Amino acid sequence: MNEIAVIQQRGILTEVAHKYGFDPDEFQAVVLRTCMPDKGNDVTKEQFYAFLAIAREYNLNPLTREIFAFKAKGGGIQTVIPVDGWLTLINRHPEFDGMITEEIIDESGQFEGVTCTIHRKDRKFPTVVTEYYQECRRDAEPWKIWPRRMTRHKSIIQCARVAFGIGAGAHEPDEAERFNEMRDVTPEPVKPEPKKAKPRDMATFASDAEQRRAEKAGRDGPPPDGPDREIEGERIDPETGEVTDTTPEPQGSPRASASVEPSEVPAEPEKPASEPRSKAEGAEPTAEELQQAFREGVAARKKHVPFKATPGQYRKDARGEEWKRGWQTEDRAWHSGSSGS
Repeated sequence: MNEIAVIQQRGILTEVAHKYGFDPDEFQAVVLRTCMPDKGNDVTKEQFYAFLAIAREYNLNPLTREIFAFKAKGGGIQTVIPVDGWLTLINRHPEFDGMITEEIIDESGQFEGVTCTIHRKDRKFPTVVTEYYQECRRDAEPWKIWPRRMTRHKSIIQCARVAFGIGAGAHEPDEAERFNEMRDVTPEPVKPEPKKAKPRDMATFASDAEQRRAEKAGRDGPPPDGPDREIEGERIDPETGEVTDTTPEPQGSPRASASVEPSEVPAEPEKPASEPRSKAEGAEPTAEELQQAFREGVAARKKHVPFKATPGQYRKDARGEEWKRGWQTEDRAWHSGSSGS
């Protein structure tokens, strides 16, 4: 706290204390013990001087309880003006020209509320405010014993606020108590519910499989191009589009025991150049030769000879196509379960 602020605060204390004939220190001690909650034990200097500033602003005497302080809910103090202080402010105002209070009784004879009317000398129309008992009542002893009086006090105070624009920085006792009773009604933050997994259909599974293949291709490089490019246990022929399974057979199965590595398949020896052929070079193969090539292709598939292992002497004529057709025919039969091997 700087020196200027100290001088100003001591000036307020001295001014208010001398007004009521007190020494500043004595006045401070009396006000703390009679007008502050807990005899002023938890009141700071700043709060005390703020209270004195409001008392001086409205020219209210704390020693006669025209103004005092409540303990605020969040800490500190709340300046309070009781009904006697409000009546002092109303009657002291130079433009005050009379006040009327009227009880409101319903058709069944029950007390309903109080209407207060305040007239001002400088205004053509009066200020009229109605306070209703059901809205104002509290579960407190004064409201149980004097419901009409408490409602009348509420209507006078609220009408004075409107008519004279006074009361800034201070509250009536009932308001201060309501503030302390208020509870936090801020809603709890809503926690998002965990998302439920949606059921996946076959199309989704297929899409996931394609994605895994793409990820694998990204890690290991693109699959090789050629007659037999393999992707995760599959072989795809570029000419026919045939997809065959290259997953190894379990040990002990008939196909595993009968399988032969490509290197173990003896290639048919090339015919010597001097060996006579049944037909001239470049002649179309006979039907018997084509059937023989087809049967050899079937036998090669049964022995697990790879599709690309077409015998060398078949690769330049139609017999090679028949060998491949025989191999594919047996391959389809094997996948459909109709092969007798």
